[in-house]
Amino acid sequence: MSCSASCLNLEPRFMQRFFIMLKTRSCRHWLALGIVFLIMPLYADEERVIRVGPDENLQSFVDRLLPGQTLLLKPGLYHQSFVISKSGTKAKPIRILGEKGVIFTGLKQLNLNWQLIRSGIYQAKVERPIRQLFINNEMMVPARWPNMSFEQRWDNSKWPSADQGSKYGTLVDSDLATSGIDFTGCVAILNIGSWQTFRRIITQHESRRDRFTYPTEPNHRLHNTEKPVEMDRYCIYGEAALDAPGEWFYDRKRSLLTLCPPPGTHPKDLKIESKQLDTAILGQGCRHIHVVGMEFYATTLRMRQVRNCLLQDLQIRFGSTVSDPFFKNISLSAQEQNEFTARKWFGETSLDVLTEITGDDNVIRDVEVRYSEGPGLTVGGKRNLIDNCLFEHIDWQGLDYGFGIDLLAAAPVTVRNVTLDHCGGSEGLRLANHGKSLVEYCHLHHCGLRQSDGAIIQTSSSRSAGTEIRYNWIHDHHAFHWGGNGIRGDDGARGLKIHHNVVWNCSEKGIVAKGDQHQVFNNTCFNNPKIDILLPRNRLPGKTKELIKQNANTRAFNNWAGVTGSWYWEKPKRPPYGYTENNHRASADQLRDPSLFDFYPRNNTDTQPKNQKEPPTKSAERPEPLGAYVDSEPSRAVGYQRR
Repeated sequence: MSCSASCLNLEPRFMQRFFIMLKTRSCRHWLALGIVFLIMPLYADEERVIRVGPDENLQSFVDRLLPGQTLLLKPGLYHQSFVISKSGTKAKPIRILGEKGVIFTGLKQLNLNWQLIRSGIYQAKVERPIRQLFINNEMMVPARWPNMSFEQRWDNSKWPSADQGSKYGTLVDSDLATSGIDFTGCVAILNIGSWQTFRRIITQHESRRDRFTYPTEPNHRLHNTEKPVEMDRYCIYGEAALDAPGEWFYDRKRSLLTLCPPPGTHPKDLKIESKQLDTAILGQGCRHIHVVGMEFYATTLRMRQVRNCLLQDLQIRFGSTVSDPFFKNISLSAQEQNEFTARKWFGETSLDVLTEITGDDNVIRDVEVRYSEGPGLTVGGKRNLIDNCLFEHIDWQGLDYGFGIDLLAAAPVTVRNVTLDHCGGSEGLRLANHGKSLVEYCHLHHCGLRQSDGAIIQTSSSRSAGTEIRYNWIHDHHAFHWGGNGIRGDDGARGLKIHHNVVWNCSEKGIVAKGDQHQVFNNTCFNNPKIDILLPRNRLPGKTKELIKQNANTRAFNNWAGVTGSWYWEKPKRPPYGYTENNHRASADQLRDPSLFDFYPRNNTDTQPKNQKEPPTKSAERPEPLGAYVDSEPSRAVGYQRR
């Protein structure tokens, strides 16, 4: 006989604790407390809990799950994967729950026959390709020029800039000559396309030469692009660059791993692991599946074409990596070519897999993602919710079509209480170009760090009308060369509602909305060097498909920020065409303590509406004070909240 807890209808995060208590106390004790259990034979209980451990075959248990059943994973390290193709129902979802300490790992320890091939450099034969290497639980950097440790991943000095004479197909840099290295055959990561990054084999270079060549694509827009000096950035990976402790190189033709271990160590005395399993959990076409309470290390989970599924209380570290650090990008698979994501726009990919969920009416909640070399999360489908999630240190090379969180195929989508902290891609949170989405209470910052152009939150197209961006903290978009926007409605945007956001320290513009029919109000913008809020009057040169007269029907009011209709190079400066009222420039010293995210006005700062005619008698008709915060309102919980 067994005791079933199904009649309690417990929240998933409480179920683990309940079942542990159930094991340690008798049913008689719980009955004395007034809790009623359904008693039935184990074989007849369709809602029983099945508890399994790391040494058992998870796939065999998953394949037998029925609606209402729970697969409870014991603590431990799981070196296996499984596919979910079963479905639950709304009333009886299938739950896969992890007790505290459940970790899926994609790493396999390497026990190799190491040979010293030169001073401090060892080599060994391997059975499987090496794409990511860890020593004593720390990720090592593939052989790179200039040298860079993993801790230096956001150091701009580790990304040389191109000199005069560079063009598409040829990169010129005097530092190449002083390196004394012939990089022919190595892979160059080329941040040459503003919001696009290419990985290409260096076809011709010589020691002490200041330039190398790489393959180009016919009819590419970069053939005729004129760029200022130092706009393009790059780095190089390859065996020729192997010279620093912690670096490694994999020879795919000879299946050889070459390693420069930490000083004074021998590889045989180190715990050396390689990523071998890219996906631990794969959901395909399933419905009403809950995956809750587990960690993923050097592997991830993917849910494809699923509905009404829940991903909750998950931690993912090193989920995505470059599929081959020493080889060019790979073409998209036939399946990927049929999906509308940033990779489809780019036509190729650097990555092994994406952490993704596609389909409709799914929830991603309380998920932490760190150290992904691609987007922290890719979502596609309708009516999905991303709630209370954390994304840290995402895409530090700005690979491919750089998005921190890729929602290009997700519309409509709701994003709430999300924190994005450090992202290399030019666009931090990339919304779809269609659908009425909502972004609220998010803290998104330090984005665009490895590309140019872009914005921390970006959308475009008239089909995104109705999208609302509100109550967010947005700051520090610092592109390699040009760009640097907080919130942007790009080409063709219509009907965006942008309000009660705080935007600061963006190197070009705090908020920019091209197109027309926007509502931009009660935002606080400061310390944006060029423009706080731009509602351009004119389309950009060459944008012949855009409105000639922009923002004629846009309304901007009650912003504690400077509002202009002129691009920063246009003179004289003019206001936007549309309705503007009660917008005034702000400064940090007018706020109580921006360093502690206290954006309420100081006591001596007047934020009441100015230059108004006789105020309306009805309070509901009176204009709101300036900016995103007023003293009469309670503080808001913005960004990821630990629970």
